[in-house]
Amino acid sequence: MKAFGINRIGLGLLGILLLCAGLVSGQTSDNVVGIFNMTIQPGDSFVAFPYQKPTLATGRIVANAEGVITAAPEGWVWKSELNEPGESTLYIEITDGPFEGWYFFIDSIDGDTVTLADRKAAELAAGDLAGAGFKLIPANRVRDLFGEPGATLLAGGTSHRNADSILRWTGISWSAPIYVNTIDRPEDGRIAGHWYCNGQLADDIVISRDEAVNLKIRGEAPISLRLVGDVSRNAHAMVFEAGLHLVGGATCISEQLGTSGLADVFQSASVAPEADNLFAWQGAWSAPVFRNSEDGKWYQGESEAVGFQIKPAQGYMVMLRNPPVNNVWTRPSPLAE
Repeated sequence: MKAFGINRIGLGLLGILLLCAGLVSGQTSDNVVGIFNMTIQPGDSFVAFPYQKPTLATGRIVANAEGVITAAPEGWVWKSELNEPGESTLYIEITDGPFEGWYFFIDSIDGDTVTLADRKAAELAAGDLAGAGFKLIPANRVRDLFGEPGATLLAGGTSHRNADSILRWTGISWSAPIYVNTIDRPEDGRIAGHWYCNGQLADDIVISRDEAVNLKIRGEAPISLRLVGDVSRNAHAMVFEAGLHLVGGATCISEQLGTSGLADVFQSASVAPEADNLFAWQGAWSAPVFRNSEDGKWYQGESEAVGFQIKPAQGYMVMLRNPPVNNVWTRPSPLAE
């Protein structure tokens, strides 16, 4: 295998996605492919993405240390060559073992050595991943989720102030808006029909696997998004720090709070302002959902959260008031046997 920098390689479509309603078995691999049709109303929405792109390669890890993973040379299985427009960013996802569902963005691959570019790698001790399986996946980008330049699904404008826009949560504030530029002035770096953020091309900005985003639709008519991709067979694990997190991803079926795994991460208390909280967007942020330390039940505001579900393709704000005792939220795959 040759060495390459992940952010500068040209990748393409791996096989052919089988489009179908619900979940079906893919014909070109052992992947299961899903489709989710979503209607976005005018105003603010918080949207997540339940599917991944097709897997580029699989293998097994023999060692890891200091942000470097060594794969078993005979274990690599590369899928068909792929070609997608723009610049691709890969991540490695662990498919079994104690760290199943963890993922790490990749800086480079040199032979059988994978160098990570992800601060979560600091959570790993030497040898933690030895023996684990993995897959390499191209990350979803703005262009993949909201339309290629010239065929975008959001309305453009001369600036983000008069266009539909996408905002990402940085952990302490909102990012600069991402929007479709309608001014064609290449000499000034403005190309009509492309995604921009802070005056820079943004077609290839990555939306992370477990990230949700804020969509601002300025028109009066709703828009439609069709989300298509692979349903992961392994669990997904989110690694949290204290603070505010806008999360989604992974879920392609509704989850009850009691079976969601959130109880493993959330610190409970007798009242919401002292507990970790989950907020749902309902035209405004909902009353906080929390786990009561006195009876072990989930509440939303003052009422028991009977029937509350974490739904597919929706973003939720999580507030962790203190560094979590267990900082990994593991979400089982709907395909788990």
